Amino acid sequence: MTKRAKACLFGAAIAVVWAAPSVFPTGTTIYDPAKAWNGYTILSTLGTQAAIVIDMNGNVVKRWEGFNSSAGGPLRIYPGGNIVGTAGANPPKQEATELVARDFAGKELWKIDHNQEIERDGKRMWSTRQHHDWQRDDFPAGYFAPGVSPSIQPRTTLLLTHTNHIVEKVNPKAMLEDDRLVELGADGKVLWEWTVSDHIDEFRYSKDAREAIARSGGGGRGGAFDWFHMNSATYVGPNHWFDEGDKRFDPRNIIVSSRESSLVAIIARDGSIAWQLGPDFTTSPELRAIRQIIGQHNAHFIPKGLPGAGNVMIFDNGGASGNGAPNSNAPNGTGLFARPTSRVLEIDPVTLKLVWNYTAT
Repeated sequence: MTKRAKACLFGAAIAVVWAAPSVFPTGTTIYDPAKAWNGYTILSTLGTQAAIVIDMNGNVVKRWEGFNSSAGGPLRIYPGGNIVGTAGANPPKQEATELVARDFAGKELWKIDHNQEIERDGKRMWSTRQHHDWQRDDFPAGYFAPGVSPSIQPRTTLLLTHTNHIVEKVNPKAMLEDDRLVELGADGKVLWEWTVSDHIDEFRYSKDAREAIARSGGGGRGGAFDWFHMNSATYVGPNHWFDEGDKRFDPRNIIVSSRESSLVAIIARDGSIAWQLGPDFTTSPELRAIRQIIGQHNAHFIPKGLPGAGNVMIFDNGGASGNGAPNSNAPNGTGLFARPTSRVLEIDPVTLKLVWNYTAT
C-alpha cells in the first residue's frame, strides 16, 4: 500500500468498527515497512466498549475502556497520549450520549453531553445525540499532518447530531431522523447550527429523486426516516485554494457526506451550499471519469504538508445508495445504485479531475 493510500485509510480506520472475522487468514497478512506509512491505528471495537490501538503487526499496544462503538463515532489520539471519543448509547438509535476526553491512564479530562434531552430506560437525561462524526477546529482531518498540534483542552467542537421532526417538503408523512450540525464553544454554548432538511431545495436533487424521498419512509434504527444519513462532517481546514482566493474553501466551512443521497457538499458559514459533488455523475466528462459514488464515507481535504494537499479524499464504500426513478432493483426509487466493491478517491475540488484512485479487487 502506498503512503498516500495508508494516510487516507488511516483517516477512515479511526471510524471503523471491528466485527468478528469471517474470512481467513486473519490479522496482518502482508507488511512491507518500506511501502507502508508506519505507525499505529486506533480502532473502535464493536461489542467491547473499548478503544484499542494496534501496531503494524496487529498487536494490541494500548486499550481504553468506556467508549461507545455503536454510535459509529471516531476515536482520535492527541499529543501526550490523550484520547477523545464518544461514550454512552441510546439504543436502538445509532447515537452516543456524550463526547469524552481521557488521559493516557483513562482519567476523564472533560466531556460534552448537553444538547437535547432524551428518555432512556424510562428516565429523562441529557444527550449529545451525536452520531458518526465529531470534529475539533484545530484537528480538521483527524490524523497526523505536518505542523498540526491539536490541543486536548476544551475548545470549539463540531458535533454531527440527530433531531426528530416532520418536514412536509421532505416527506409529508414520515417522522424524520434529521441530521443537525452543532458547533459548540469551549464553554459549551452553541456558536452555530445547521439542519439538513432546511436546505433540501439547494442540493440539486432531480424531480425523480425528490419524489422518491417524499414517498419513502423506512424507519432507521430508532424508527424515524433517516433520509439523508450524513456520515461525516469535518472542517475544510487550511488549504491553498482559499489562500489563492477561492472563498468556497474557507477553512471554517464544513465538508459533509450523505450516504443515502450519494453526494458530498461543503456547507458555508452562512448556511448555503458552497460546493457539491453528486448525486448525478453523468453531466460532465470529469464526473463520468469519477463514476458514481455509492455509500461513501470520510470525505475530507488532505491537510497541508501531505501529498495531494488540498485535494478531497473520499472512501467510496459501495453497497447501495441514491434516489431516483424506481426500477426493478429499487422499487421505491431508493438504493438506486449498487456496487459490491469499495474505492478510495482523490479529487481536485476545482477541476473535479480524478487525481488518484484505488479499487479493491
